[in-house]
Amino acid sequence: MIDQSHSTRHFIIKGNEQMINHVRSINELGCLYWRKSHKNLELGDTVYLFITKTRNCGIRYRLTVTDIDCERKDSSCWNVPFIPDKHCYKFTLDTEYKGIALSLNALNKIGISTYVMFKQLNPEQVNFIDNIIDMAK
Repeated sequence: MIDQSHSTRHFIIKGNEQMINHVRSINELGCLYWRKSHKNLELGDTVYLFITKTRNCGIRYRLTVTDIDCERKDSSCWNVPFIPDKHCYKFTLDTEYKGIALSLNALNKIGISTYVMFKQLNPEQVNFIDNIIDMAK
């Protein structure tokens, strides 16, 4: 259950399609599993997935953190040998974005460096991204 008492935070996270097929994971499983590393995500946080190593690099999904400690169940979506993990985040699809306005160049213009693998966004960056995603619906 998502805690409604905390204010939603927004993050951009970079997904390398050479390692895991994130698109297939969302289409087949309805979610993504993500290694915790040093991230401190909370239930209800919003995550924008920037997909790399594809023809159209850019933000493709707006996701919601729906589990903060679960086992990976996406072995069928790995392009490299699967690495089991019993303590992952689970992100559930909110919106898929199929446009090109959230490309590397557009994000750089609003101060988002896509060299960073994980970053919390400021309100102006969130408004920019959400406006584009919501207008495309």
